[in-house]
Amino acid sequence: MARPLQLIVEEMLDYIEQAEAYVQGMSFEQYSSDQKTQRAVERCIEVISEASRHIPDEVKGKHPQIPWSDVAGIGNTFRHEYHNVAARIVWDTVRVHLPLLHAPCARLRPGCRRMTMWLSNARACSNGCENGAAVPGETVRGAQTR
Repeated sequence: MARPLQLIVEEMLDYIEQAEAYVQGMSFEQYSSDQKTQRAVERCIEVISEASRHIPDEVKGKHPQIPWSDVAGIGNTFRHEYHNVAARIVWDTVRVHLPLLHAPCARLRPGCRRMTMWLSNARACSNGCENGAAVPGETVRGAQTR
């Protein structure tokens, strides 16, 4: 079952914001000597990467300014070539590239509610909405929710 686009985008935005918050006020030297922060930021980037893989191709095609293959590819690097991941690459990703990804991702969610609203609606609608779709107007398997 495909996950709602709104949820995927909210996850990406949430993890972008988390990664940025983890390094806020830090210098590269502080970051590179803080292993916990490094691992937390790496995990955020992995989740962003994985979430991007679940965005439908037709949506990606409408937003060519986002380097989708790069976003997806960095997760593979972290998972499979972790021994080659340098602190400087991660630092540059979170300080330079994630802020550039935030605005276009935010534009993917016009009219979208924050994840907490979506989750509260999903709980309230758990017995009546097809496939857990809870956001009014959301399309699930071709049917629009009310």
